[in-house]
Amino acid sequence: MSRRKQSTLWQRLSFVLSKEGIWKSPDQLIAVGGLMGVICVAHVYFLVVGTFVGEASAYYLYLVIAAIFFGLFSAGTLLRVLVLMNRKSINKKRKQEQTNRYTRQLEQGLHDE
Repeated sequence: MSRRKQSTLWQRLSFVLSKEGIWKSPDQLIAVGGLMGVICVAHVYFLVVGTFVGEASAYYLYLVIAAIFFGLFSAGTLLRVLVLMNRKSINKKRKQEQTNRYTRQLEQGLHDE
């Protein structure tokens, strides 16, 4: 891979991970977090069922590590969604407050004349 293609790839990756990219959209984050949660649950299910059946012994360490990784990734992603939604509601309240303040100032200006 040439140097120019690598820099373009890194620019695209940095955009996806930046504030303007995928990590700013709560809908996409919910989809990613939900998918990781489903994968985590599948690993835990196979770990529990496979332990009783006796087939999970060879994959035991992998299943534990994968379940922990996907679980933490899912929790972190959904936590990021909560932060974004909270920030969105705070911004909405702030804009509403500014609009109300501006409306009151206009009304006072009209009544003073």
